[in-house]
Amino acid sequence: MKIFNLFKTVCYRVAIATVILFGSYITSQSVYAETKTATVYTKFSDQEIINIAKEYYPKVEVELLEKGLIRLTLDKGINIFIDNTREGESLSFFSYRTEEDVTLTKINQWNQEKRFLKLYKDKDGNLFLQADLYVEAGITKEYLGTFIKTVAIFINYLFYI
Repeated sequence: MKIFNLFKTVCYRVAIATVILFGSYITSQSVYAETKTATVYTKFSDQEIINIAKEYYPKVEVELLEKGLIRLTLDKGINIFIDNTREGESLSFFSYRTEEDVTLTKINQWNQEKRFLKLYKDKDGNLFLQADLYVEAGITKEYLGTFIKTVAIFINYLFYI
């Protein structure tokens, strides 16, 4: 029995020493996160928005309707408009449907479940989807590109609810 206890004690000590050595080896290894400097924008020109939209969502057709108003046309003819007239404060994205078949219950359900994009009916009964992106504090072009793509996906979905 003494031999067994001695063997057990030696095994425990070897195991503890192994864990300590292995742990100190792992924690001594330097881990570096890749750093990347991002350019932050507090406003975008119409042309910058057009270029970013084309880069991040290549399936879309982009057209400058007038200064400050850009139209994105998705592959099924669905239009998204970007209002860039707030002088760097925010960008407003919106789209609409003229059919009146979506109930207020579905609209309320959408607004309860989805973030960033609000859905409502205007006084003429048109269904609007609107999203505002605050840019005055600064965002990257990558964030704007991702936001454009997200809005396009939601609006594509909206036309099939």
